Amino acid sequence: SSSSSSTSTSSRFPPPSGLLDDVTFRSLDASDRTIASLRTQLPRTLLVPLTSSAASVSYDESVELTGPGGETLAAGRDELVALSAAVVGAGNAARGAGRLA
Repeated sequence: SSSSSSTSTSSRFPPPSGLLDDVTFRSLDASDRTIASLRTQLPRTLLVPLTSSAASVSYDESVELTGPGGETLAAGRDELVALSAAVVGAGNAARGAGRLA
């Protein structure tokens, strides 16, 4: 009964002017979360492999990473995560080899 009174109360008042509609707000909020996630991920790209959970925040399931010649380096989020692990592993091996020399 209290929910019906709050519903009728809220329907009597129009929303304040100047607010974004729900669809626009959700889209901008998703963009903001993606940018925040990328700010965290990008500086660590060559040091820490991308996790599946972090990738799911920033990348669509059908993400495609292409190289400078247009070649596909990763097709899909799982391949992107695997490529990240390979790049970080190669970087770690190279740094280790440099310490041995």
